[in-house]
Amino acid sequence: MFSFTFGKPVLLITLFELLFGAAILTAQPTALPEIQGSARPLSLEARVACQQAIERIYWQHRIWPAENPKPKPPLEAIMPLEVIRAKVEDSLRLSNALDQFWGQPISGTQLQAEMERQARDSKQPEVLRELWAALGNDPYLIAEMLARPALVERLARNWYQGNDTFENWWQSVRGKLSTTLDKPAYNYTLPEIATNPQAQNRWSPTHALPEANAQISGVWTGAEMIIWGGTEIGASKFNSGSRYNPATDTWRTTSGVQAPDVRKQHSAVWTGTEMIVWGGCGPLDEHNCQIATGGRYNPMTDAWRSTSNVNAPAARINHTAVWTGSEMIVFGGCSFSNNVCRSENVDSTGGRYNPSTNTWQATSTANAPGPRQDHIAVWSGTEMIVWGGQTTSSVLNDGGRYNPANNTWVATNPNGAPSARYDHSAVWIGSRMIVWGGTNGSAYFNDGARYDPSADSWEAVATAGAPVARAAHTAVWSGTEMIIWGGCSGSLCTTKI
Repeated sequence: MFSFTFGKPVLLITLFELLFGAAILTAQPTALPEIQGSARPLSLEARVACQQAIERIYWQHRIWPAENPKPKPPLEAIMPLEVIRAKVEDSLRLSNALDQFWGQPISGTQLQAEMERQARDSKQPEVLRELWAALGNDPYLIAEMLARPALVERLARNWYQGNDTFENWWQSVRGKLSTTLDKPAYNYTLPEIATNPQAQNRWSPTHALPEANAQISGVWTGAEMIIWGGTEIGASKFNSGSRYNPATDTWRTTSGVQAPDVRKQHSAVWTGTEMIVWGGCGPLDEHNCQIATGGRYNPMTDAWRSTSNVNAPAARINHTAVWTGSEMIVFGGCSFSNNVCRSENVDSTGGRYNPSTNTWQATSTANAPGPRQDHIAVWSGTEMIVWGGQTTSSVLNDGGRYNPANNTWVATNPNGAPSARYDHSAVWIGSRMIVWGGTNGSAYFNDGARYDPSADSWEAVATAGAPVARAAHTAVWSGTEMIIWGGCSGSLCTTKI
């Protein structure tokens, strides 16, 4: 399962540039509409034009998965003008809400300070420059269109102290608020965006942190990191989430309207336009909490839709999910009986979810790998490769390759495979899967192997200079390197339910 564990405060290094910089730097600039909005005051139509220019930059950077055979659609097909208009109007309504409900109107001084903060703390200064250029490098437009939306949402959520959720309260009052701003003029100045490499190669606190700090799912869209669900250790589970924009160093809360039930230990994939979450440990008692529901979140429209429950796989946690370009494939995991989450309850079952038709289809169980949880799964471009994991009685070092084109499984070659383990990591590097780290319950590993599915063979990876042994860590592929971070070993690792 792909998940993030956060502590508070959250610290974020500019690894966005290290991990995703290649894709960002090679993105070609798109033709942007000429903005005629620097006249004061800025009209609603000019704001909509500015917001469309901003969204075009973000859409340019959003990842369109290579597995998806269809060409990346234009912005207008994904985010109609009426959606952009509604987004602009909500920002203006929030500005007026701060004045009307709390007597805290936004001042030019505050917007100037937020603009300076974004310029100073940006984790993707090259993207921030693109956003500024789309607004003609006009400090007034930048203050109104980049600083204001982030600032008003952050302040409104901080000031709100009602008994109901912020989303429910906002839905009840938003229609009563004006989309016209009555504000004095302010002489904005354009700050300098940090360019010193030493200044960027550092850790710094992020802003407006999400609620949960453990067992959270997360996806990278190319423009934002979206995290959702999870729990605070020893506290409640959540069905809220946040979007982190590294260019402006800002968090925005995801909509809670029609969001899935609270959960942790679920899966999430990015499709190119949506984050799909499914399964996990839901609202019920901790030892009977598996669920078989999910949802689809569109960050362009900030809206949720439910996934179908018809023919969905059996409820489970600790499963894996991959995105093929047209389907999400779920496999493995466990469900509870007698206070133990048993993989044999789930057996070797899985499911394929097609968001285009909102339908599920079961994966074949013929020749499928045995029941397991805490395993890994990667998508090779044509197959889902599953390997390792554990059952309630054993640790595994076998696996299988699932081909959705013909709904068949083939076992992976056991010769040369790493020793049995779970809570390990894996990345797909274009032609091979690299497995690394993990534990067998008593020993922790800092070794691994590369698996070549075309030759059905394993090759050990070097251990010289490898990180210390660990499990429950994360791994990503930068295009040239596998980067390992975090994890635990020995008594530092907590027991899973």
